[in-house]
Amino acid sequence: MKKLLEFIDATTMYRLMLYALLALGAVAIIFGFAGLIPHTGYALMLSAAVLIAVCYGVNYALAKIFKAPATAESSVITALIVFFIMTPAASLEGGLMLALAGAIAMASKYAVAYRGKHLFNPAVFAAVVIGFIQGGGGAAWWVSAPALLPFVLMGGVLVVKKVDRFAMFFACAIAGIAVSLALGNTLGRLFAAWPVLFLAAYMLTEPQTTPPTKRLRIVYGVLVGFLASWPIGIGVIYMSPELALVIGNLFSYAAGLKRRITLILQNKLQLTHNTYEFIFKPDRPFAFRAGQYLEWSLPHTNQDLRGIRRFFTIASSPTEHDVRLGVRFTDNGSTFKKHLFKLQSEQFMTVAQLAGDFTLPQDANKKLVFIAGGIGITPYRSMLQYLMDTNDRRDIVLFYSCSSKEDFAYREFLKKAEEKLGIRVVFLATSTQGFLTEDIIQKHVPNANDRTYYLSGPKSMVDAYKRLLKKIGIPRRRIRTDYFPGYA
Repeated sequence: MKKLLEFIDATTMYRLMLYALLALGAVAIIFGFAGLIPHTGYALMLSAAVLIAVCYGVNYALAKIFKAPATAESSVITALIVFFIMTPAASLEGGLMLALAGAIAMASKYAVAYRGKHLFNPAVFAAVVIGFIQGGGGAAWWVSAPALLPFVLMGGVLVVKKVDRFAMFFACAIAGIAVSLALGNTLGRLFAAWPVLFLAAYMLTEPQTTPPTKRLRIVYGVLVGFLASWPIGIGVIYMSPELALVIGNLFSYAAGLKRRITLILQNKLQLTHNTYEFIFKPDRPFAFRAGQYLEWSLPHTNQDLRGIRRFFTIASSPTEHDVRLGVRFTDNGSTFKKHLFKLQSEQFMTVAQLAGDFTLPQDANKKLVFIAGGIGITPYRSMLQYLMDTNDRRDIVLFYSCSSKEDFAYREFLKKAEEKLGIRVVFLATSTQGFLTEDIIQKHVPNANDRTYYLSGPKSMVDAYKRLLKKIGIPRRRIRTDYFPGYA
């Protein structure tokens, strides 16, 4: 289990999704040859090959036309999702229809988009369009075959854990189960052929079409789960899982960042021997809350398996005109980080998918404890700068842990925050002082059990300190953690 968790932490969300879908596809093809699902192995192999070739080719061609980065893993992920939800090709006509579905899916990312951000999950958009072309019944959702259910769940759990979307996943699944039971289905019939689990784990979680906050994501999950399981109709149009997700995508678009932002590098500052801050100028202003994160894209040649996209917290405050990014570099870093390090002034990268609930409470009287490890200091830099700019003094104790005193980033900034806001900052060099303990907390934090605790840093650190806080009696509702998908 430890090795599995380390693998998940070291793998990007998109790469993990690709691995999960490839593994599920391999199982499906084997089951097809074994007669365990209602499609032959040959038909499945042909369908997968057609879709991967079409999606890759169309994506590459359109990226050239629109002068956008072409991500191979994105096109293959879309191809595999279309593969799992559309009827496999058993004839030339079926193969042509699959090829059309793949082309529509990839084209939707460019044509049905606003300022570089696509509106709909490409696979379900293609399924809805094919359904209208055929006069209904665009998607078959054969992936819901009972024999595949354990494998759908295993891969789905890994994906949902990686993106930390369990609340949204369960909201969708529970809403779907409730509707299905209300309509007279039994649990046995429900799980014998029920597409909502695949929908919730592999499609609802797509970052580009997900709402920005946990509360909105739960509403999103309930909406899609409810509609996907209720076969209501208006005229000749009947609700289906794919149409439910398209409607959900519209809700998500209304709630989130509605465009892709281009960031132009202005300066690069060295914070420690291996940590740098990049200062960008956005091509247009955008609103966010201190502590939120973005999906950052940096197209480059000879990319490694971790791809061109990462999730990083915004280090700057909403009150600042620049967008700041704090990054730690290591000798075995990814090609993404190597190209980021080489980025020159006036060169650019793009961002999208603003999200995150790791933000300051609206109640300014709440007493807080911030706990940071390594580059996990960045959301606190954003929050503290915001508090200084708005002259909002709050009762905050910040513990900042690094392996040595040379590794502390933003040291001068934190001293300034102490002077201006009256907060307390405690630096812990773990190689000489050890890790944060109950005694250290009690020594530096008045009324320690009455505070809300924020944790940001490597997952192993966050998990360890969550256990520590629970041990000293801090309720789970007063422990907040940052979304941290791993160093890469």
